[in-house]
Amino acid sequence: MVVYHIVIFKLAESATSQGISEFVASCRAMVGAVPGLISMEAGPCLPGTLHRSQGFDFGLCAILEKASDLPVYAAHDAHQPVMRQREALGVPGPSGVIAYDFEAGFN
Repeated sequence: MVVYHIVIFKLAESATSQGISEFVASCRAMVGAVPGLISMEAGPCLPGTLHRSQGFDFGLCAILEKASDLPVYAAHDAHQPVMRQREALGVPGPSGVIAYDFEAGFN
């Protein structure tokens, strides 16, 4: 079953447009480099739902072939610098990021 890996985070005040653009490009560049990673997109919260986002203003969604690809993705060399980029852009600490994974086809 396909797995959706969703990460939302709060951008730090120091985050720049260039840093955000580089992060998005790095996210997309992982497709083809990380085994099992089918697709990856990242972007800001849409204006229509920003009022419900509780301060989380940026997110990403990675689509992986199966649940067993998640630890491969997490540990992969291509993922490590992207994770550091996200940490540099976001509010530090656990209150600044949420990760949520689920398999398609529930029920």
